[in-house]
Amino acid sequence: MRTIRLTSVSVTLVNEMKEAETLSNLFHKRGTREVLQKADRLAVLNFNDVYIIDLGFVSSRLAGSSSKARRRYIHTRGELLNVDTIAGSDMRRNDIVFEMLSDVVLYKLPMDVLLHEMETNASLAMDMVRRVVRQNGYIKQRVENLSYTFASDKLIYRLLCVAQRFGQRRGTSIVVTKPVSHREIASFTNLTRESVTREMNKLVERGLVSYEKEVVTIHDPAGLVNALYQPVRTDWSGLLGR
Repeated sequence: MRTIRLTSVSVTLVNEMKEAETLSNLFHKRGTREVLQKADRLAVLNFNDVYIIDLGFVSSRLAGSSSKARRRYIHTRGELLNVDTIAGSDMRRNDIVFEMLSDVVLYKLPMDVLLHEMETNASLAMDMVRRVVRQNGYIKQRVENLSYTFASDKLIYRLLCVAQRFGQRRGTSIVVTKPVSHREIASFTNLTRESVTREMNKLVERGLVSYEKEVVTIHDPAGLVNALYQPVRTDWSGLLGR
C-alpha cells in the first residue's frame, strides 16, 4: 500500500486553497465523465478507480440484495464513491452496488493519478481529509438515530438530518430537495414502514411538517427539534440558523 506523505504547509495556505487545487476540479480536469439514468446500477468491480458525484443522488447497498433491500447510505454532489480503497480496503470486489436515485453525473479518476496528486499537493490531501470526515459523519448519524427509543424520536431525528444535509430554506420553512420515501426512512431508522407512516401523519397534523409525493417540508424547524422527547443530540444551531 502506498504511503501518502504531506509536505509542510501553513494554515494560511490551506485556508486560501485555490479552486485548481480542489478534488472536484482535479476530477473534472483529469477524470472521465459518466452519465447514468435513474435506477441504473454501478457495480465497482475493481479498486483502480475512484468516483465523485457531480450531479444527483446515489444509494449504496450490499451486492446480492435486491433493489428493495435496505439501503446503506445516500450520497450526493461532491461526495466520493469507492473512497475506502485509498486506505487499501480488503473488501471483496463486488461487496457494494451503487444505485442511481436520480439522473446522475459522475467523474471517474484512476487511483494512481489521485494518489500521485495527493502526494505532491497538500491542499488536495486536506480536501480529501475534509470530505472523508464529513462522509464518516453520516455514519455517526446512523448510530445516533438508533440510540433513540421511541419511534417518534427516530423519525424526527431522521427528518432533521436530511433537512440539514439536503434542505433548502424557503422563508421560515426548509424543503428537502432529495425525495424521501417512507421505506427509506424505515430502513434507516429500523422502523416498520407502517410506524413511519403513523408518526409522519402525527407531525403533519401538528403542522410541523408536510409530506407530499416524497417531498418533505419542515414548516417549524425549532418546533420539530423541541418535539424530540430524548435529546440524544442537542446542537441543531446550524439547521436553525443560530
